[in-house]
Amino acid sequence: MTTAKPCPPVAPGEIRTYPVLPLRDTVVFPHVIAPLFVGRKKSILALEEAIRSDTFILLATQKNVSDDDPATERFMGSDAKVCSMRRRAFSVIRVRARPGSPTRGILLAGPLALPVVLGRGGIRANKFEGDGATPRG
Repeated sequence: MTTAKPCPPVAPGEIRTYPVLPLRDTVVFPHVIAPLFVGRKKSILALEEAIRSDTFILLATQKNVSDDDPATERFMGSDAKVCSMRRRAFSVIRVRARPGSPTRGILLAGPLALPVVLGRGGIRANKFEGDGATPRG
């Protein structure tokens, strides 16, 4: 196992730019090792940039999980060092409701399409306990 080498310290007044990885429904605290599953193209590019330049990446929790392009949000997060990155066969898994039937859906994972049953409330971004809905994201 290789040990990540530390980045050089920041001198007073020095400004550095790091790639940002917005996370949905995930909060990563400092000094915690956590697996991340990334599917957005911009997020994958941010990870690749951090690995290529051997620098830190800022892990920031999104406020609005249904936003696919959270570039306008103000982020608060933690810096991290990318240990490794593996590509999976199915980079993105999505569940879509069938037209006209909010309780039936299709799970899409790469070339695979499987029928699924959704909650009686359909798919919702703002899921609450007991509402019978399936959470989006």
